[in-house]
Amino acid sequence: MNTLGVIILLLVQYSYWIVSLAALLGGEELLIFFSILSGHGLLSIWAVAVIGFLGILISDIFWFFIARTKTFERLKNKSKRYALYKHATNIIKKFSHENDFLYLLFTKFLYGLRIISVLRVSRRKKSFWMFLLLDALAILIWSAIMLSLGWFIGNTFFTAINIFEDLHKIALLAISVIVALYVVESVIKKKLQR
Repeated sequence: MNTLGVIILLLVQYSYWIVSLAALLGGEELLIFFSILSGHGLLSIWAVAVIGFLGILISDIFWFFIARTKTFERLKNKSKRYALYKHATNIIKKFSHENDFLYLLFTKFLYGLRIISVLRVSRRKKSFWMFLLLDALAILIWSAIMLSLGWFIGNTFFTAINIFEDLHKIALLAISVIVALYVVESVIKKKLQR
């Protein structure tokens, strides 16, 4: 088995653990990757979706409470990235019209801004239960769209590979038949010329 095959085998064997860790640590791109593998039938898309949803939700809850600590306030004031955070926040606020649900939803689709959005909503003193509801809905919508898209890409990609492999075999067969016909025709012509 080649190296890529071994890597895919290990990814599939430990996939649900990796999905859990990826979701907890902010690796949404890995969730999309595993949804692509599920499109090929290597994993259950439902398991990836449920584990991913719970992992992202737990991660967001963690960041929600971190944003309310005094340590965060000190780090925020010392951070050089705070200006970038403020700039990104202001841009997204314009699109979301100060609606926390839209804010959380938009940032789920923008790489690198998910945690920032959770921190902002927490700093606005949104109640935990309201945050939980809004965030769960945003994650559910993100999951439905992105994981379905990943599954579709995986299904289409692997179907196309199978078709091309079949086309390869058909082309090889067609070339073999043409060569065989050419040889038979050449033999017949030589016999007719004698």
